[in-house]
Formats: sequence, C-alpha cells, structure tokens
Amino acid sequence: MDFLKHTLWPGIKVRLTFWWWVVKYGGKKNIPQELIFGKISGSMERMKESLIQAMRHMPKNLSEAEKKEFFDLLRTAEALENEVEKTKKN
Repeated sequence: MDFLKHTLWPGIKVRLTFWWWVVKYGGKKNIPQELIFGKISGSMERMKESLIQAMRHMPKNLSEAEKKEFFDLLRTAEALENEVEKTKKN
C-alpha cells in the first residue's frame, strides 16, 4: 500500500491535474502561466521547508560527502525558487 501511496499516486495526481487544466482552459496553450508558476513556487517552497526540517534532524554520523550533497540540494532548491519567483514577476 505504501508503494502505491508514495510512488504511483504523485504521478497520477500530477497527470490528472494537468488534464483537468487542459479541459478547463480549452487546451494546453491556454493554461495561464500564473497558475503554473504558482504551483511550481508552492512546490519549491514545500521542498525547501522539508529539506530544512531534514537538516534539523540530520544524524551525526553523516559523511562529509553526504553533508555536501545535502547542502548543494538545499542551495539548488533556493535557486530554483528564486528563478520561479523572478519569472513569475516578468
């Protein structure tokens, strides 16, 4: 059951949401960019918050390579969130 919940359901949910937007707005090209960027920025914000929570509970026996990879991921999430915000403003 966890496999379905964590592996299959997110993909199905994204596809159903996309096709709902296609039907609602009358085609792929008619979906408002504000809607898409709003969803992306919300997703980036949740991912960043999850990474910060993971950092608070980070085990002490992590290797330096694992710590470096984690902090690189956190910086990448922040950079992506900033790019989405910048694109959303333009």
